[in-house]
Parts: sequence; structure tokens; C-alpha cells
Amino acid sequence: MPNPIKIIAEAGCNHNGNFDEAVELIKVAKNSGADAVKFQIIFPEDLYIPYIIENGVKVDNPVIAQRNASNLPDEAYIELSSIAKDLDIEFSSSIFCRKSLDLLLKCNPAFIKLASVDLNNHILIQQAAETELPLILSTGFSSKEDIMHTLDFLDSINCSNFSILHC
Repeated sequence: MPNPIKIIAEAGCNHNGNFDEAVELIKVAKNSGADAVKFQIIFPEDLYIPYIIENGVKVDNPVIAQRNASNLPDEAYIELSSIAKDLDIEFSSSIFCRKSLDLLLKCNPAFIKLASVDLNNHILIQQAAETELPLILSTGFSSKEDIMHTLDFLDSINCSNFSILHC
């Protein structure tokens, strides 16, 4: 029998680096009837290239500064997970690298979410699978072949505790 439907409120990075806004996002998720609230833990230096070329000139990648400005400190995520627990709503996050996985694990998440961009990142998928927490894998614009390749990989590492999300 399939698992019951679970409603996950996407908090993402919509707190814009403001802890009080992040707390409010958890409260809104709970009050809306969501079963879980999901943030994004992003370490820009581990996700983006450090520079880009603009008009033939090498410049710092502005996305890194933008992401850093809207990040919360590591301790904030741990505190947010505690607040979610007190409000009786599951807490989790999308991860994008080993560092964000390690931080999420300190938050006692209900599940681990991987973005569609990482559907072919077998190293990160395996690291997440080794936690034995439920995985949610987005597929985004992935081809059927990409999805099947990832399903074969999950089978090869004996991971069966996952859901595929198409959005």
C-alpha cells in the first residue's frame, strides 16, 4: 500500500537570512496544515563557480555574495528544527553538498530532499542514502533515461527508502 500523502511546505530560502522570518515560515506552514516544512541549506562556495566572465573580464560570481547575504548561520537551522519539533511539524531541507548534509543531520530531519540538479550526483545521493533517512528526489526536467539511471543506481546501493518527485 502506498504511503499516505504528505504535504511539505516549501520555506526554501524565503527567510532572506532573517531568523525571525524563518520562524514565521515554520508557523505559517504549521497553521496551514502542512505535515512538514522544508528549507534549503546552501553553501554557495560549494555550489557555484567562483567567478564569471562579463564583457571579457573575470569577476566574482555575484550569486555567491547574494546567497551568502541571505544565508542563516549554521546554528540557526538547528534552532529552527527545535522550533519545528515544538510546533509538531516535521523539519527538513534540500541539500546540495556534503557540508549541507552534515548540517542537516544535526537537525534530526524527517527526510532528506535532493534537488533535480543533483539527480545524477551519485556521490551525494549515496551519502544521503547512507543516513537511512527517507529521500525525496526531484526530477525537474530530467529525461526518463536520467530517472531510470538514478533508479538503477539506488537499486545498486540497496536504497529503497525514497520517493520521486516531479514538479
